[in-house]
Amino acid sequence: MSEDTASIAAYVQGWNPPEETREETLDPGPCTALAGVLDRPSPVRRDGDPLPPLWHWTHFLDRPAESELGPDGHRADGAFLPPIPGRHRMFAGGRLEVAEPLRAGERAVRTSRVARVQAKRGRSGELLFVTEEHVFTVDGRTRMTEQQDVVYRRHVLPPERTAPEGEPPPPDGGPLSLRLEPTAATLFRFSALTYNAHRIHYDHPYATGVEGYPGLVVHGPLLAIAMLEPLRRLGRPVRRYAFRLRRPAFLGAPVLIGGDLDATGADLRAHSAAADPAATARAEFEDA
Repeated sequence: MSEDTASIAAYVQGWNPPEETREETLDPGPCTALAGVLDRPSPVRRDGDPLPPLWHWTHFLDRPAESELGPDGHRADGAFLPPIPGRHRMFAGGRLEVAEPLRAGERAVRTSRVARVQAKRGRSGELLFVTEEHVFTVDGRTRMTEQQDVVYRRHVLPPERTAPEGEPPPPDGGPLSLRLEPTAATLFRFSALTYNAHRIHYDHPYATGVEGYPGLVVHGPLLAIAMLEPLRRLGRPVRRYAFRLRRPAFLGAPVLIGGDLDATGADLRAHSAAADPAATARAEFEDA
């Protein structure tokens, strides 16, 4: 079987990377930087302050050498990167369960593993879904468990040079409404803060000419964090959070956050230049 005709599943038969452990003291500085990207005062200013859900994404960062990067800006090889030729990566969503928040000043340990690998066929061809699981502990006690769903395809899609059609619904003015106006500086700062060198976020010729997008792509993790912002600003602690990235959001269009509150949590969504949401989520409250 040639490389061109081999099933994507064939490349990951027997692929079972070992667990990885990373340890870090949680300095409040990265959270201050993230708050600046969101144009808000930082909720994490001193040791002992809790990190809001997903703000740990500013910690435990992979910092490869320049020579270790692939043509897309991601690491060319790594423990949790499946051995697929012509590999292209898309962040699809995730789940977070918070037993107790991480706090600034603590020495935390993240233990990571590949929890699930599944090959599927979509409209664009074969896809490989990889679920990474991360367990965060402090002094041997589990604080958080996170799963991230990452989708890989073998080949770049043909360029689609038109932006999504449709109009996002107007903000409803309710307590979960929030409007973001991402700029090129926003994308640059978030890429730098999370050490994400994926070129779709800052290299317009690459994003449009190679990956086939109509413009620079707003980070999926930024959308996931932004959907939680109204609840954070309302002071509602979140115990569980599940989000799905449904379609890319592009630079030049506002991101409109909205949602519906109920007795146990909130259903959240992010719209950007299309009637269908770019991302959806469900948050469950700490006291639910």
